[in-house]
Amino acid sequence: LSVCAAVAARNPGRYSWKVEYGLGPQPLEAELVTIGSGRGTRPATACASLRLASIPSSFWMGDFAITSDRLSIERYDVTVRVRVTDAAGLVGEDRRVFHLRHDVGEMAGFPVYLGSSGESSPTIADLEGRRTLDVVVATASGAVHVLRANGREAPGFPVFTGPAPGMDPSSDVNYLAVPHWAANPGDRPRDGIAAPAAVGDVDGDGRLDIVVTTMSGRTYAWRGDGTLLPGFPVETDRAFAHQPVPVPDTPYHRNRSTGALAAPVLVDLDGDGKLDIAQAAWDGHVYAWHGDGTAVSGWPVDTDYPALRPSGQIYARDDKVVTTPAVADVDGDGTPDLVVALQDTSFPEGSSAGTGPITAYLLAFYGQGTARGNAGLIEGWPVALQGLVQGYGTAQDFITEGLTSPVVFDLPAGPVAVVTVNLFGQYLVDLRTRIARPFADAVLAAGGAIVPFTTSPSAGDLLGLGVPQIAQTGSSAADVATGVVEFPGEGVRVRSGVGAWDAITGASLAQLAQPIQGLAFISAPALADVSGDGLPDIVLPTDSAALHAWDGRTGQPVAGFPKWTGGFSLFTPAVADLDCNGRLDVAVMTREGYLHVFRTAGLAAARRHAWHWHQDNRNTGHWGPDSGPGEGRCGGPAT
Repeated sequence: LSVCAAVAARNPGRYSWKVEYGLGPQPLEAELVTIGSGRGTRPATACASLRLASIPSSFWMGDFAITSDRLSIERYDVTVRVRVTDAAGLVGEDRRVFHLRHDVGEMAGFPVYLGSSGESSPTIADLEGRRTLDVVVATASGAVHVLRANGREAPGFPVFTGPAPGMDPSSDVNYLAVPHWAANPGDRPRDGIAAPAAVGDVDGDGRLDIVVTTMSGRTYAWRGDGTLLPGFPVETDRAFAHQPVPVPDTPYHRNRSTGALAAPVLVDLDGDGKLDIAQAAWDGHVYAWHGDGTAVSGWPVDTDYPALRPSGQIYARDDKVVTTPAVADVDGDGTPDLVVALQDTSFPEGSSAGTGPITAYLLAFYGQGTARGNAGLIEGWPVALQGLVQGYGTAQDFITEGLTSPVVFDLPAGPVAVVTVNLFGQYLVDLRTRIARPFADAVLAAGGAIVPFTTSPSAGDLLGLGVPQIAQTGSSAADVATGVVEFPGEGVRVRSGVGAWDAITGASLAQLAQPIQGLAFISAPALADVSGDGLPDIVLPTDSAALHAWDGRTGQPVAGFPKWTGGFSLFTPAVADLDCNGRLDVAVMTREGYLHVFRTAGLAAARRHAWHWHQDNRNTGHWGPDSGPGEGRCGGPAT
């Protein structure tokens, strides 16, 4: 490894330099090893060579384990220090750190550095029609990559979104007159992608397509060969692209804007046999488009219903629908409807942050949208759900208000949803009767009861009972409550963990309450076999370099886990047999730009229960059969 640095003395005269390295984030002086040195009188470039083979394999191999002090995130840090000393003895130094890690369980060709932050989690599917699988991942730079099992890009990829807001010459507000952007068109950023992609056949040609939505609210659809589908991109209402200047003071109302963090959902809303694209947006609407880019009749629908607001309460309206809708036949007419969770909350007048109670709102819309009347809202909705603490007006309110993305499944009496009130509250909601029943707390041995904190549930039959259980992460209730009311400048350590529940009774499954490293921010676990017993396990990424996996029945860590990713991951890992060798693999993307694929002992023939964000590759949020040509099965669908 070549290490080069610009060296010089601030004052004229001779100076000396040396390059050193040490293991760990803060090696002691005695632990630093000199790998290069020299002298000079003028500014120069100093280089040295670090022989990686000189670092013992015991440092960069072996099992990764979390520690209570969280220093395990720096387990594989190698520190490089460059020092310059002038004739007067003055010393200047700079340090850099790189990771040195080899995991024998990582698939050959991975990790792959994609050059940009990867908030969006991966999708695994047969995009090329070769009856083998590919990994689809979108990045904040506006690139969509499709990588084969050898880590190489598939033909026709990457593909790219259009210009970012401010770089678009067709926009009435742009910065293209700024000298740098005018002179360097290659530097102009593209419209970034944060939400997970969806994969399915939206144009009805029998081949899979990729659907992504950008942070500015534009939805793209590409064929498996990288060709943009006719009619795309489509976009949310540009009338909300600008805010008045100065921005008006609107207490308890966050204005409509353009953008999206919700993943696109693929579902046949109009019964024509083709998948449509449903998209929740930051302008308070949920849109739906056909595979040719035209709007589905009756869509978009508006999620703002002033007549339903409670009297005697403050109603905090957030027009940003950041949650991903879930698909269910709510009204029993045999056609799919959409269940939508809002950020909105209401709370008693005069209540301060850290007090309660609060009320959050779950909506359900006819699949026919406004064509069914009542502005598309199913009769009898919304459902009001109670939480314990409101955080409006605090620094964290934008991520801890309202509800997170729901999941749904079918019981003999009809569909039910599991939905979380951000900060203190999980519920099973009967979608026909609208009766809600709370869940009990999951309790960590250290940290006590945990409450959901930006996270969403996943559904899977962990216990083999024929109905799903619910897995979700949370943070210590005591730590979060303290943080809500903490004084400025004072930090609170927040301990986090994963829990699981019997969805029917709401009881916590105590053996599955386990601590995690860091925070599983904006995430939901994958539920699939990675241990090799054919039964679903709980697989979870975090913000602190750990990819966890626990046995879905005992709660014990799966052998070989956690995996060290070196970064911060959001949403859900993708689980499928990428190289078609009969064993399941796990793909996870980091915000540092690395795509990892880890081999596991999981049986590819075993049923997966949640193998993608919001359960499946179409982001339906509906627990059901592990089947369909778009769901990442080698050689075709499986049940």
